[in-house]
Amino acid sequence: MIKKEHIPYVAGGVAAMVAGGLALSLVDGGTDKVQEADQLPSSDELRSGPKPLRVMVSGAGGQIAYSLLPLIANGYVFGTKQRVFISMLDIPPAMQVLEGVRMELEDGAYPLLAGVSASADPKEALKNADVAVFVGGFPRRQGMLRKDLIEKNCHIFKAQGKALEEVASKSVKVLVVA
Repeated sequence: MIKKEHIPYVAGGVAAMVAGGLALSLVDGGTDKVQEADQLPSSDELRSGPKPLRVMVSGAGGQIAYSLLPLIANGYVFGTKQRVFISMLDIPPAMQVLEGVRMELEDGAYPLLAGVSASADPKEALKNADVAVFVGGFPRRQGMLRKDLIEKNCHIFKAQGKALEEVASKSVKVLVVA
């Protein structure tokens, strides 16, 4: 039997698109009974609820973010009553990938997803962000010393940090995955 606290682990990657309903139906021994607190609010309740959180995810075209984005959109991160607007950030060569991820999120018909955008500009992606999740960075290549990797990523994170200070919400919460 799947326990409610294990659902986020079951729901990684593409499985997140169907896991919300499926995993919750497996809770309570596979019966169709779902606890009232587990149910998503109606569309009217969502519209009249709190304003959507603006969540920026960097490195959004990468594997870690690809698994994280559906969990954010599905309510596993901020709760089943909190709508989110996801702003994805990545490097210019990844923009075609980001467009694909954006379309997947929109096609997933997540009821908590208020919108999604893709950008290579940190200022655009971080504008009014309530939450910033920094996942992206230059990957370590074979033969690369750790100090080389830090030097390479310093430029990236310096620009993102400056944009964060300039345009994000003054009460922004930041998570750096390193």
